[in-house]
Amino acid sequence: AFTYSHMAAVAKFGNSVETAPVGSIAAAFEEVERGDSDFGIIPLENSTDGRVTDALECLARSPVQICAEVPLRIRHNLWGSGPRSGIRRVCSKPQALSQCRNWLIKHLADVETVPVASTAEAARLATAEPDTAAIASKQAGAHYGLDLLARDIQDQADNITRFAVIGQQPGEK
Repeated sequence: AFTYSHMAAVAKFGNSVETAPVGSIAAAFEEVERGDSDFGIIPLENSTDGRVTDALECLARSPVQICAEVPLRIRHNLWGSGPRSGIRRVCSKPQALSQCRNWLIKHLADVETVPVASTAEAARLATAEPDTAAIASKQAGAHYGLDLLARDIQDQADNITRFAVIGQQPGEK
């Protein structure tokens, strides 16, 4: 929960949707293929980074189909449990690190960037280590009780990710 994919699911299906978090795009396809989930939400394309290669490769191999699309504005924030001056590492999903690359160079040039599985996982890690910050959503930072160290750090103000809803049947035309 508290990932951008989770927020896309809520945007499409509402707050009462029952979600089953998975660790990768391929795992989302497997959930739908096995019938364990009716639908999956996967990132297809980002306005900063372009196409999401893992998603396209899975779509090419899988019998599941795109049922709908959900555009979501991505607003990255820097969260931590210690002061910004004490940050030694910033962790997040590789795409989030890339989408904030210029901000990181300008404001935290000597800090190590550490890719992790999700922005929510990054927030969880930042709770345990005061010298580690996370790039994550407002919802993830608030859920983990982190301090907001910097707001809207994405390099492009109009940072949008297009998510696909995948399922066994195509969407209605």
